[in-house]
Amino acid sequence: MSSSGYKSSEQGSTQIEDNDDLDSLSDATFSRTCTEEEESGWARLCTEDVCPVMSKPMQAVQGQFRPRQIHVLAASMQLSCTVITDQLDMVVDLRRYLSEATGVAMGEVQVLMNKTFETVPDHVIIPSPVIVKGVDMFPHGRVIICKGHFVQVLSDIKEALEQEDMAEIISHVRESAGSLDEEAQLMEEFMMQAKRPAMAQAFASISSLNAFYLSSSFVHDPAVSKLYSEINDLLGHPGETFFENIGYANEVEALMGS
Repeated sequence: MSSSGYKSSEQGSTQIEDNDDLDSLSDATFSRTCTEEEESGWARLCTEDVCPVMSKPMQAVQGQFRPRQIHVLAASMQLSCTVITDQLDMVVDLRRYLSEATGVAMGEVQVLMNKTFETVPDHVIIPSPVIVKGVDMFPHGRVIICKGHFVQVLSDIKEALEQEDMAEIISHVRESAGSLDEEAQLMEEFMMQAKRPAMAQAFASISSLNAFYLSSSFVHDPAVSKLYSEINDLLGHPGETFFENIGYANEVEALMGS
């Protein structure tokens, strides 16, 4: 994938690693097992190596987002994806992220331990990999992020396009393109040169960003639609769907053929 280091999770049977590196969680203190009330069943399966329990609030991280990949496999079919979370996010956060991106009610999303299929309690830090019940299809684009993260990605793109002299550069790109497809390709290459952290954490390209968006429930979200509309205005395509269609067909074709 990109230099950000995230592995691609594609349609089809995907082998998922049994362990995830939690060594970098130095700001959190982990207990050996889950809470005493879970000891009857879950605690015997959940050790600190697999499913650590956070003993201090997330506020202790002072708002700094530290991305972590969670490998997720759908229980009903052989589909997998990578969900980008914070290192101290809990299972309830993963359920919410999947609900936001897929449109499935959060109450229907269940997170299970890989191999044992035991339900993972909401209050523990997310183990990886996990099995998910209630979600039959993942958006395209290889990764899933929450709405807040996606809005930040789009806001960063919009802010970059609003910089001084950017209108002149965009006009030059449009004039140098021989067709709309060439314009889209040149515009993507241009925008990727100014890729910011929020996007780098999740998407290798504008194409993969749009593949995710157009196959997710965010396509129906007014706040997200407004940002896309504003970006299209800045790119010289007011009232059109130019930006959201950059590379989308090629990206989906590549995913389906893999």
